[in-house]
Amino acid sequence: MLFSRASLVPILAGAMVVSSCSMLDKSEDSSSLAAPFTTINSGETSTAESTGPKASQSTKAKDGRDPEDFAVEDADIESYGVKSAGIECLIQPEKTDDGAYISCDFEFNDPPLMPEVGGRDFRSNSVGYESGEGFSPLVRYGGETIPMVELKGGESVELGDVLVEAESDTKVTVNYDGHYFTYDGGEYFSDTFPPTKDANGNADVGVVCGEYIHPGGDRGYIYSVEDGTNCDTAKAVLASYKESDAYSDRGAADIDGWNCRYHRLEGWPESETQRLGCSSDAGYFMVFIPQR
Repeated sequence: MLFSRASLVPILAGAMVVSSCSMLDKSEDSSSLAAPFTTINSGETSTAESTGPKASQSTKAKDGRDPEDFAVEDADIESYGVKSAGIECLIQPEKTDDGAYISCDFEFNDPPLMPEVGGRDFRSNSVGYESGEGFSPLVRYGGETIPMVELKGGESVELGDVLVEAESDTKVTVNYDGHYFTYDGGEYFSDTFPPTKDANGNADVGVVCGEYIHPGGDRGYIYSVEDGTNCDTAKAVLASYKESDAYSDRGAADIDGWNCRYHRLEGWPESETQRLGCSSDAGYFMVFIPQR
């Protein structure tokens, strides 16, 4: 697993709080949406809802391992490296004033998108923990290799207040501070996943606000790209954009204080860079087509 050995803190980019995924908003406007997990490079249309495992906040006894089996030698602070069922986790039980630092790398079958401003890739490849918020998918870059020790199916280990349970050779659950996530053969679920907008329609990064039809009929999904973006406003702005002269030729337009245009995204292949986005002082949202 790649981490910075100097501090044993991974480099997190595009990290978000609880809102880190490309899941459909379960509001009344999303009944026709069909892509809660949307993989940009996928050639297939995503399914209507994740059929992945439901995390169980299990505390039943398993074959408990000695935490020292997983200790990272020569670390500046108490650190553990655990690999199990296809995931690799760095766990530092006393890392922050708010509690443990937990970061786990793995491959999603269908990575939740995290289209955060400034990110060079939007496909999640890890999960992190934020105090008071719980676990959420992240995009993580770089670092050095930290040794990992395997936790086998049927085993568990308590690292401070963090409980890691290998329920089988393909399924593992991590529990901490009343929150948990389960990873099972590429499928991910947690008690804070998927994220949704709040009662006022405000969304964090990664929340899907609704759907949008491009000229030519391509169906896309409206993602919040900046925390605090209002989903109702985003849909209203795009409705006005469709009525503007810019819509038919995919041009730029200023609508009620929002600038809407098709972007080239840094780091993406040319065929995948033309994505409609709208930004203002009030937020930022973009439209992604699941097949791309």
